[in-house]
Amino acid sequence: MNPHDPAHAANVSVNEYVELLQRLIATQSYSREEHNTADILAGFLAERGVEVERYGNNVVARHRTTMASAPYLLVNSHHDTVRVGGGWTKDPFGGVVEDGKLYGLGSNDAGGPLMAMLATFMHLCTHEGLSHNIMFAATAEEEISGNDG
Repeated sequence: MNPHDPAHAANVSVNEYVELLQRLIATQSYSREEHNTADILAGFLAERGVEVERYGNNVVARHRTTMASAPYLLVNSHHDTVRVGGGWTKDPFGGVVEDGKLYGLGSNDAGGPLMAMLATFMHLCTHEGLSHNIMFAATAEEEISGNDG
């Protein structure tokens, strides 16, 4: 399949999103240090034919059939994490799935929402003639309200 064909974006399985989140969990992404997770996210999108822009550690993608006069809908979540604190009963960088639950630093705040936003964006990329321009952003420095997020 041609990776630049919009239908290619729809061929992402739930397992691929879980595996992507596991890769993100396994990769340290403390605020201001998210360059590696930004690389992973940008690569995931690019491998599926989506044009990606980077603004520091922020990853932005747009639906390829944007209409100049249409309003924008942004799906956004962050990919930075806080530093590991005490109380972990599992490896915070393990990304282990047990009993249908994924454990790891950033899995809930905000890896799960990030995957939901990414899946929504990828699905919408397969549609033409939408009423809105669709954008996806995986942003940095949310945990510290940083200037570069």
